[in-house]
Amino acid sequence: MNKHTSSTSSSPSRSSDPAAAGSIADSVHSLVDQGAETVGAIKARVSEVTDDARTQGAAVLERTTALVKKYPLRSLAIAFGIGYAAMRITTSKVASLAMLGGLVYTTSRLLGPSRSPRA
Repeated sequence: MNKHTSSTSSSPSRSSDPAAAGSIADSVHSLVDQGAETVGAIKARVSEVTDDARTQGAAVLERTTALVKKYPLRSLAIAFGIGYAAMRITTSKVASLAMLGGLVYTTSRLLGPSRSPRA
């Protein structure tokens, strides 16, 4: 006795109407085609944005390079000033407390209104 044959022969057919199966298949093919078109449009847009970002980044780099060559001492002074300010902010206890307070405030604003304590 073959178990596989007996189990498959007793199961009913899933679709007895070939027109319904064709209609479902057409719907699935249509959805797949729409998905492919959407993916193609997204890829094209990402490519455009990437190209624009590269172009703008190259333009900013060229302008910055030209300004550094034109004003080398000013560029050095600005770089030193930014580095010094960043160092002071990251090593200052007051600035650390201010950043911690800002982080707590921002987190509380993101999470919504605080719950009032129960009386």
